[in-house]
Amino acid sequence: MKTVLIKVEFDEKARLLETLQVARDAWNDCSKRMFKNPQFGIKGTHDLCYRKARRKFPKLPSQFVIRVEQSVLSAFRSIKSNHQKITKAPEKKKLSVQLDKRLYRLKGETIVLTTIGARIVGKILFYPRAKDLMRGGFGDP
Repeated sequence: MKTVLIKVEFDEKARLLETLQVARDAWNDCSKRMFKNPQFGIKGTHDLCYRKARRKFPKLPSQFVIRVEQSVLSAFRSIKSNHQKITKAPEKKKLSVQLDKRLYRLKGETIVLTTIGARIVGKILFYPRAKDLMRGGFGDP
C-alpha cells in the first residue's frame, strides 16, 4: 500500500471544519463511553455508541458516526495490544477522519465529500509524483 499526499482546495471550508469538529466531539464522547464500559467487538461498540451519538450529534451523517465508532474501537484495541494500562479515556484533539468509499467520491480531478448538511466539491491539486502514481488507479499492488 502506498500513501499519496495531495492538496485539496474547497470553496466551503467552514462546512468541512464544522463536520470535522463535530466528528471529533463524537469520537471523544464514544471514547468516554467505551472507557466506562469496555467493548472490544464491533457489535458491542455499535450498540454502545451509535444511538447515543445520533441523538447527541443529530447533524452528523450516520456514516461519520460509524467511522467514529470504528476508529474508537481501533484505538482501544491498539492500546490493549500494546499492553498499556488504560487509566483514562483516550482523547482526540486534532481534526481528522479516515475516509471510506461511503464518505467521498473521486471524479477526475475533483473530490466530493459528505459533510453536515450537504456534499461539498473540492479540486485536487496533484504533485507530479502523485500524478504518476494515480495514473495506474487505486487497488492492491
